[in-house]
Amino acid sequence: MTEERIRVQHILFNVAELWKTLCTICVDLLLKVLGKGLLFGYLICIVTPKYFFMNMLLTKENFNKCEICAYHESGHILFAYLCGYSCNYVELVNDKNEEDFTSIAIINYGKDEYLASLFVGPQANLDAFKSFDLPKKLESVEVGRRIARIFLGGSVAAAVFNNQGDIHIPLPMQIDFTDLLRVEFIQQVLKELTTDTDENFIEHNLQDALYTLGNINVWNTVEDLAKRLMQNNQLNKNDIEECLEEHGIFYDASQVRNDYAMNQNEN
Repeated sequence: MTEERIRVQHILFNVAELWKTLCTICVDLLLKVLGKGLLFGYLICIVTPKYFFMNMLLTKENFNKCEICAYHESGHILFAYLCGYSCNYVELVNDKNEEDFTSIAIINYGKDEYLASLFVGPQANLDAFKSFDLPKKLESVEVGRRIARIFLGGSVAAAVFNNQGDIHIPLPMQIDFTDLLRVEFIQQVLKELTTDTDENFIEHNLQDALYTLGNINVWNTVEDLAKRLMQNNQLNKNDIEECLEEHGIFYDASQVRNDYAMNQNEN
């Protein structure tokens, strides 16, 4: 949503809450004055507009969850592009059965699609990596590090949003359960394939993500992506890359990967 639409949405929430309070007071008064027998007709007149009005809106709780999901997915997308990949599609999903919001982003891993599927897909399997020759193992290590950065980037973006845009967040921080499982598996693979293991792999990647989001242009990009997602409920690849281009964040995959590899070597 644009900032103006988000402001109006919050105003509507407050009006709805006020209406709910007034309805409750009126029902209590009518119950005392009329008794239960004549109360039903008045309830139809008073309560029905409230439910009609509320059904036009998200509840405040779900609106907040929707915003968090939007920032979470925007974080995934931003780090995917920074790592030389792209995103085909992202959507906020309103699960009406659970009265909750979830979200999904389809990351395009390009030539690394097969290795990515071994890290995060239904084919995820440590034994598959053990069977690789040395060059393939080294390639897998680099791909795994990039994917871990992408998955942690979502949780970090959501945390920074909850912290009013302030990146100064003490570690450890709350991480999405699914993202954490995937990153823990990646860490397990890296320990198996390399002798240079980092016991604080997750914490160091969280610090790296916070440092990246500390760049004002990077954070503004995440915010813009999240607002566009809130406004449209879904974005395709063209929508996403249009936003990234406006902020000067697009990618030459080979250059991004070279820069990322140099950064890892320096650390």
